[in-house]
Amino acid sequence: MHEMNGNILLRIAAVTAILSFSPAAAAERNPQMDQVIRQIRETAERMRGQLPPEDIAEMLRNADEMERENGKSSFTAPAAKPAPAGDIIAHLEQVHGSTFEWLMRTATCAGYQWENWRTYTITTGTKIPERNTGCKRAFAAYEQYFYAARNGNGAVGKRHLAEYDRLAHEVVNTYSQE
Repeated sequence: MHEMNGNILLRIAAVTAILSFSPAAAAERNPQMDQVIRQIRETAERMRGQLPPEDIAEMLRNADEMERENGKSSFTAPAAKPAPAGDIIAHLEQVHGSTFEWLMRTATCAGYQWENWRTYTITTGTKIPERNTGCKRAFAAYEQYFYAARNGNGAVGKRHLAEYDRLAHEVVNTYSQE
């Protein structure tokens, strides 16, 4: 039982350290890791007499190692780089999680996709005709982007993609509160 408690704590600390690790770190300490290190040391002190001394010593060695690595900024992630100005694809990937079809995941245009925008209609909620019109306009622009990109016309496609994003935000901002 004592060995299991120590192992669980060590695993939690290791997982936290792994998830926080970034080799291209900025030159600063990670405050969350400072807190984890402090918690490991406090837990080790609270567990004295309940765990074998070897487990306590191992917890403290791990905390010391994490302290050294945090001092080298090993657990500090670099700041996210903003998308290049005018790069709509990079912007959408950064803002909407690497997908351009983010509008179909919203409640405002639920059920719409670029493949069905011509035939699909929302039938529940308020301001149905206006919402349908807004969703259809946005997905029509997305469809134009898709075809332009597929046909190798990236510049035209990016203009349609920017229009899709503008129309999608417009419909969501207008009808998401309904």
